[in-house]
Amino acid sequence: MSEMSANQVLARLRDQIETYKIPQHCSVLPHLPLTAHGKGDRRALARAAVTGTADEPSETPRDRTKTRPAPHELPSP
Repeated sequence: MSEMSANQVLARLRDQIETYKIPQHCSVLPHLPLTAHGKGDRRALARAAVTGTADEPSETPRDRTKTRPAPHELPSP
């Protein structure tokens, strides 16, 4: 599979689909960002649309609770 630029992707879309279906913005990423479970990571994909790079998987609420200390580990008031 050859790499295509965003302009090439848009040009190919113009040849194949109706104009109103062509997105205004296009980003080409080296790979689709995935969650730790192998599913498409929508948050990382949204960030990639802004930054142009696919980064680490998004942190989930469950991930945040893993890094918090357990109640018995907290200092007493």
